[in-house]
Amino acid sequence: MDFTYDDEQRALRSAVREMATRLAPETTGDVPVGPQTVDPKAWQTLAEMGLLGLPIAEDAGGMGASAVEVAIAASELGSARSTLPYADALTANVILAGAGHELLEGAVDGSALVLTAFGQVVAAPQVGVGHDLFGQSLDRFLLTRAWLAGGPVS
Repeated sequence: MDFTYDDEQRALRSAVREMATRLAPETTGDVPVGPQTVDPKAWQTLAEMGLLGLPIAEDAGGMGASAVEVAIAASELGSARSTLPYADALTANVILAGAGHELLEGAVDGSALVLTAFGQVVAAPQVGVGHDLFGQSLDRFLLTRAWLAGGPVS
């Protein structure tokens, strides 16, 4: 098997590396652990690059990328010491896509920051107004919080 990246994957890696380096937090030492404040401009940049919809099918508004492309993006964000909740958001977005939920469009375009908190309430990054989704079953999982940059979830 050939595990080398193709031209599109190398271009993705380069673009995400450049963006992640530009948006990297100006910190030294250990990266903070736990929920962090999310920079809305940085989050919108991820959305504009299509990273929030990478694993989502194209007919559902995503990019239709494979796990390899998701791993490339996540690796580059991690290498730049990004504290953005990328993995949590992708997990939530995949759940929303599987359920055909109306929040998916906003989650992919960056206007909604939807994160997972499986079965429990946890502190969530502060982006804007929060709205509970208690009791709203999405597929087999329960999203307990939706955080939006522009206002409450309707």
